[in-house]
Amino acid sequence: MLEKVGVEYVYENSEYRILNRNFRQEEILNISGDWSGAAYFLVAGAIAGKAIVNGLDINSKQPDKVIINILSLIGALVNIENTTSGDTISVEKHLLKPFVFDASNFPDLIPVLTILALSCTGTSEIKGIDRLINKESNRKQALFEEFTKLGGQIVIQNNSFVIAGSELRGGITSSHGDHRIAMSLAIAGLVSKTKIEIDDTACVNKSYPQFFTELYQKKELADL
Repeated sequence: MLEKVGVEYVYENSEYRILNRNFRQEEILNISGDWSGAAYFLVAGAIAGKAIVNGLDINSKQPDKVIINILSLIGALVNIENTTSGDTISVEKHLLKPFVFDASNFPDLIPVLTILALSCTGTSEIKGIDRLINKESNRKQALFEEFTKLGGQIVIQNNSFVIAGSELRGGITSSHGDHRIAMSLAIAGLVSKTKIEIDDTACVNKSYPQFFTELYQKKELADL
């Protein structure tokens, strides 16, 4: 974004040093959507029906846009449409193949990849889960506890989740006060046999205050 308005800078030792103050005036700057948050809806489409997400940038430097590559590789129906206000991405349910993915550099995707793996036919492996220990919760333990409680077949092997495709039965769960745990459990509720209840859902306010409102709207409109 700095480069788009002509800012010159140096980034080193975790610091930005601004080299000029001659910023260009731009009438319109499109702010790219958040791929980490969008991943929940994209996965929802892949496992439960169809979802359409607007305002993303397929050329974004956000690492979590890798979710599109994962969904395409495992068999989800992915379509990308370029518009003047950003890219529109639709993902539609299809038979999903199991996958192996090293998420060491994509830790925020692991919660939603967990429900994706549970929805695949076969056994998947998500590597790099030790990075989850010191997040808003101990996400490694929280994901294991909550999804096994719902009937998910998950084994922790060293630094990986090994996850077999499972039918989730629903039940009472905890968000552990963690926005990404709450959102992944909500997406799981789209495919569980009975409803999933989640405590402390206000924690989504940290990254996506409109999450549950938009999930409900998309469910109604897209028949998830």
